[in-house]
Amino acid sequence: MFTISNLHFLKKELKSFYGVTLQALHEQSMKQCKDALNKEITHNISAVEQKGLQYKILARTLTPVLFRHTCLFGEVCSNKAQETATTMGNWTLNHNAATYRKYGASVLDEKNAASAYPLYTFCGEFGDEIYHFSFENGTILKYGFSGVYEKVTLRLEEPNLSEETIKWLKAVQDSALAIKTVANRFAELATKYAEQSEDDEEKEHYQSIARTASKIPWEKPETFFEALATIQFIQSVVPALEGGGLYSVGRLDVLLIDFYQNDLRTGKITPKLAEQYIGEFLLLHDMRIPHEQADQGDSLVNAVYTLGGVSRDGEHVFNELTCLFLKVDRELDIIYPKIKCRYDANSPKEYLDLINDELRVGKSTILYQNDNAIIPALVKSGVDIKDARDYSVLGCWEPVIPGCTNEHCSYFLTLKIFEISVYGGEQNPRLPFTILPLDVAKSFEEVLSITLNNIHAVMESRCRVAVSARKYWHNQIKGNLLNIASVAATEPYYGPYATSKGGVVGLTRGWGKQFAPYGIVINGIGPGPIATEMNHWHEGDSMHHDRIPTGRFGTVGEVGGLAMYLLSEEANQIIGQTVIMDGAYDIK
Repeated sequence: MFTISNLHFLKKELKSFYGVTLQALHEQSMKQCKDALNKEITHNISAVEQKGLQYKILARTLTPVLFRHTCLFGEVCSNKAQETATTMGNWTLNHNAATYRKYGASVLDEKNAASAYPLYTFCGEFGDEIYHFSFENGTILKYGFSGVYEKVTLRLEEPNLSEETIKWLKAVQDSALAIKTVANRFAELATKYAEQSEDDEEKEHYQSIARTASKIPWEKPETFFEALATIQFIQSVVPALEGGGLYSVGRLDVLLIDFYQNDLRTGKITPKLAEQYIGEFLLLHDMRIPHEQADQGDSLVNAVYTLGGVSRDGEHVFNELTCLFLKVDRELDIIYPKIKCRYDANSPKEYLDLINDELRVGKSTILYQNDNAIIPALVKSGVDIKDARDYSVLGCWEPVIPGCTNEHCSYFLTLKIFEISVYGGEQNPRLPFTILPLDVAKSFEEVLSITLNNIHAVMESRCRVAVSARKYWHNQIKGNLLNIASVAATEPYYGPYATSKGGVVGLTRGWGKQFAPYGIVINGIGPGPIATEMNHWHEGDSMHHDRIPTGRFGTVGEVGGLAMYLLSEEANQIIGQTVIMDGAYDIK
């Protein structure tokens, strides 16, 4: 396979394409797709049938693009940077929007207005129709899309299937065939370029792409490059066909390690060549978003991937690919995709040093996931231990089980509420509440009252959105809210701080009772002395604490584990409670 050893040329090519060329191609491609969708899809068929037709139409009308300096492929001009909504993959959703908007148009508008501040995030109801996707790449690497198609075909032969199930299964078949159609179009384009080229190296480059696209992802990959190309294709093409952003690539050092080691044994690859392939893969994601833009920390059309952690059997995952991905990410100054690094108390020191390297050089593109908190919490919520160990990370920090769960969360921003109440700012007239300013307060009691009322207004708004969304999701949606109070709420001699935290405890009880009938579970945590700088504890300090009966500080991981439990289904009968977690510190 012909390769380009200097990734500088690929970086330059991608910068030109995404910075200049894509704009015109995107507008042209989207017009063709929109015209075809509007012409061929009618409203007298179900949304599932519309989606099946959408796959077929987009597969033949999207615009495939090949790059001269990489044999990886999948770009179909469906998204401009940061604009997930511009993809035609949202066509069916947009043309059936009234189905859910009719249940609460005013509440949807309220959520959009609150998210604009933001007072709470867009994630969750009325938002995650086009965000937060977790693709089960492991299944495709094992069977290819042809294997999925065959399994669905067999399922359709089963007796007594409902009409709705049959329509859905046929839409799955359509989606698999759409993937095959797009891959074939890449193969045809590569063959055309090869025939037109008079340069032998360039000809071989495009012939190599044609061979690969003729095989994967319809058939299962056999080499490391084919496996990486399969993932690259899925991450580029599936969001274009389906519509969506903020997706999880999965655990790359787990998904790809067998392919890599087999290729090493058979001499098909070297670590240096694997490093180049990884560099090409990461650049294809990274160059979509300009590094100089102000909001580079939160792309809505990009991916995250997970490294480290433990295997399904509980063994630590720290292998050659873990090191290669971290090395290439650092050396190429990659911002996207984001890396979610799993760790626990017994993770290898070499691994921990590697994942901290980026922080030492001033980057902050790695999120750390504590397995000691997350895995037990997943098990407590009913997840099988092997599945829990295999979790990857989606969106900001949501743990998901590949092929099993696709969790979403939303959070409201207390500091933003404080900021508006302290510094003021224009109030959004679309919101049914006003954040009151603190400068009118004449006493501590009034400061406390205004603060708690402001928090209550935002929390109540978020709950209204969740309650309204229940109608859209056939009353199956459930929600959890978790407040952080303090053991100080039980210690009145702490004065204002204790009083304010006592207010949070009271609000938690009131909200818990108010929203329990709607399936929204609200609780709180009251941490005692935790090993953080707030309590004058620093890395390397003793955990010993004379005033705590257990003899030590609590840990952030323990607070996180309790939080995960209180957010799990096992805790759904615990409502309106603030759980004190202080090692018996407050018991007199």
